[in-house]
Formats: sequence, C-alpha cells, structure tokens
Amino acid sequence: MKFGLCGIDCTQCDSLQAKECMGCNAMQGFSFYGKCQWYHCCKDKGIEHCGKCEYFPCSDLKDALAEVGGLPAIDNLNSLLNKIRLCRLENHIY
Repeated sequence: MKFGLCGIDCTQCDSLQAKECMGCNAMQGFSFYGKCQWYHCCKDKGIEHCGKCEYFPCSDLKDALAEVGGLPAIDNLNSLLNKIRLCRLENHIY
C-alpha cells in the first residue's frame, strides 16, 4: 500500500492508476483537484505526514476526509505509525 500524506490509500485512486497523479511528494502538493492543504501543512511543520503532527487527527483533516468518504485514512496512518514504531521504517509514504 502507498498512502498520501493525509493517509488516503493511493492504490485505490483512479488518478494514480491513470497516471494523472504521481503522489503527494512527486506532485509537490498540487494534485488533479488543486493545491493540497495537507501537503503544505506537513511541509510547513517539517513533518513527513499528518500522522506525525501533534494535533493528529485535527478537526480540519477529519472534516475534509469525511466529505470524500476518506475517514479510513486516519486508521491507515495510525496503522502505519504502529508499523513504523515496530519496524523503524519510514519509506511507506508515496
């Protein structure tokens, strides 16, 4: 699995599969829908993904994910953080 900075599963995204999007970092926070506030928020804070934010999951992230049916993204990041803690791997973010 590859996750966006917000935790959305990129492998389930039609835009990634159609090569319209290459992932958060490759697109530098500008996806098919415009500027991604989560990418820029993470970069401004100097963190790799939302899961590393002291406010995770913030209400803005939860509200935005709820609008697109993406609340499982929060579980994705929690699961990823647990795996990282166990394996000390940081290369799962796309």
